[in-house]
Amino acid sequence: MSLLDSFMNVYSLPCCILREDLSLEFCSDSFIQLFGYSREELYEGGLDILLHDETRPAFKEFSQTFFTNPEHFEKETAKLWTARCKDGSALTLKSRGRSYRDKDGKLYRFTILEEMGDPVLDQGVRQKQKLETLGRMASGVAHEINNLLQPALIFSEFIYSRIPEEDDDSKEALNTVLESLEKARDIVQDILVFTRNEKSQTEWLSVSKTIDHSITFLKGLIPSSVELKISGLDEIENIEGESRTDIALIDKNAMTQILTNVVNNAVHAMEGRGSLTIDYAKTSVSKKQAGSLDIQPGDYAIMKITDTGCGMSEDTLKHIFDPFFTTKEVGEGTGLGMSVVYGIITSWGGAVDVSSEIGKGTTFSFYFPLRAAKQQAQKEALPA
Repeated sequence: MSLLDSFMNVYSLPCCILREDLSLEFCSDSFIQLFGYSREELYEGGLDILLHDETRPAFKEFSQTFFTNPEHFEKETAKLWTARCKDGSALTLKSRGRSYRDKDGKLYRFTILEEMGDPVLDQGVRQKQKLETLGRMASGVAHEINNLLQPALIFSEFIYSRIPEEDDDSKEALNTVLESLEKARDIVQDILVFTRNEKSQTEWLSVSKTIDHSITFLKGLIPSSVELKISGLDEIENIEGESRTDIALIDKNAMTQILTNVVNNAVHAMEGRGSLTIDYAKTSVSKKQAGSLDIQPGDYAIMKITDTGCGMSEDTLKHIFDPFFTTKEVGEGTGLGMSVVYGIITSWGGAVDVSSEIGKGTTFSFYFPLRAAKQQAQKEALPA
């Protein structure tokens, strides 16, 4: 069987025949579709067109071994590598291939490509699965604890009302018990918010107007030593009602909860000193960006909250939305705040993106799908 005959047996796969100079002798239709270049562009540019500048020399040197090294020649080998598509996106690929020599002694390499997926997207899927598993377990525990807390609170308040006015020590001791029980109740409520299956009380609201309303409640949480900067919210303030262009299906109370959690964390990270910036804008999310954020492409409102605090390490960033994960001292945080935020935003069809650098601060980016984007997503979800 000739090389071309072998090639035709797997023609439906992303595969190609490479010459010794890494130009293309032939490539399948699915190979062309994978990268977005035309057949003419690929034949003219060869494999070189798919390589990033920083990896090109090493890849070329490695590839030459398939043609010249007896240990690799005519032996099937596999390699993971990253290719560059025409739209600028990167693909992680596994290539499997063998080298051949035709009847005239000319060298070729037959290669089949397997797409390994988007590592960022895969990480997001794993995060969702982990949160769902923890959520189911935490929900059951929270309900059991809540059932125990209710009678403890009721009877503690009953006993408190029966203590004589002059018995200050007993009142102070029982008041400490009540405060602890109330804190425990609040933690349970946070767990239930995080794990709830039902949708929040959403309605079609202006995102900018809702954020602006929530900020008025936050100003009391921010010390005078922290400078608050706000931009973008007033640009569409004069447009009211249904004519506003940033309408999304959101919950105004939950928005306040989101801002409270993030702002509290920012103030803590800055140790009460620095600047806190809230930027608001509308943006269009491309298909590539939507894939990495695990949302639908389309028009979104985006709120960025940036602090000048201590920043977070790469390892901390990996766990920032994990339930019960906290970098605060014991007794200072439950580790549920950002998990609740993540759950609220994703339930609205949005996304949270975080960037941080040690010593330089942190930026949280919140994406809210606007009405047009939601309607488009719903339309695409309907059966044909």
